[in-house]
Amino acid sequence: MRPVVSIVLIFFNEERFLSEAIESVLAQDFRDWELLLVDDGSSDRSSQIARRYAEPFPQMIQYLQHPGGRNCGMSASRNLGITQSQGSYIALLDADDAWMPYTLHEQVAILDAHPEVAMVYGPLLWWYSWTGSPEDQRRDFVQNLGLDPDTIVSPPKLVTLFLKNEHTVPSGILLRRSALAKIGLFEDSFSGMYEDQVFRVKVCLKAPVYVAGRVWYKWRKHSGSCCSLSVQQGGYHPAREEFLKWVDDCFAQEGVRDPILRKVLQEARWRYRHPLLYRGAEWMKRSRERTEEFLMALGRRVLPRSVRRWLRHCLRLDGVHH
Repeated sequence: MRPVVSIVLIFFNEERFLSEAIESVLAQDFRDWELLLVDDGSSDRSSQIARRYAEPFPQMIQYLQHPGGRNCGMSASRNLGITQSQGSYIALLDADDAWMPYTLHEQVAILDAHPEVAMVYGPLLWWYSWTGSPEDQRRDFVQNLGLDPDTIVSPPKLVTLFLKNEHTVPSGILLRRSALAKIGLFEDSFSGMYEDQVFRVKVCLKAPVYVAGRVWYKWRKHSGSCCSLSVQQGGYHPAREEFLKWVDDCFAQEGVRDPILRKVLQEARWRYRHPLLYRGAEWMKRSRERTEEFLMALGRRVLPRSVRRWLRHCLRLDGVHH
């Protein structure tokens, strides 16, 4: 009998966190699932950990790897898990993250109640407190999705939103398998950074999505994550430029003509198409900000309060807020 939910959990050298991710699946109060553990060529103890969970429960947990144990990247690994899965719904969990115990129960209920939507997601918990360090205990916060919660959003509004602001990208998703016939799978050419955003563009460009207000997913913040390493190693902007070019090509292929969406995309690409102009504009912006800060500090020292109030009023009218 086929499970309701197929959970695709990909991993590459995640021995530090993998068990906790799997345990968060086992702790779900919704039990009609299968778990596909996809090994992307790990060389640490991750493979042994995954096999240890899979061997006692072969009907529920599968261990998968690429031919020859190769490292093929995140998109290819997600696709391997999806193509081997059987569930009506597909959930994606990263090996360094974790779910709340009620995640699948609540997400399945929403998709069951709204057959017109292809995907459901909610705000992430930016999870710093996992370290147990006192300084991290108060750093956790919930992602601002930029939308009213518990609403159905038609395409292409979500694409417009997260092209403007990456912090609003849908994550912690549950996807309807039947939607994949229209949407397609992950793009193998994106092996690391932006593989998730590429797929979200494909979904949100073609299908309605349910945006919930419930926190289901804990996004572990640590220096060894794919995102953190990309920033540390200078790979963020090249990856974003490649992503935006892919989006432009996708829009051309799909015949996307929405003027607002096209405008947002071109604004996002401007800094990469005109790097010298962008750096000049950023320098002028910082210079203006420093000058305004200096003048405000000087004014607080030498000008009467009534004059300072008048200057603040003028600056507000000019769109400058202090």
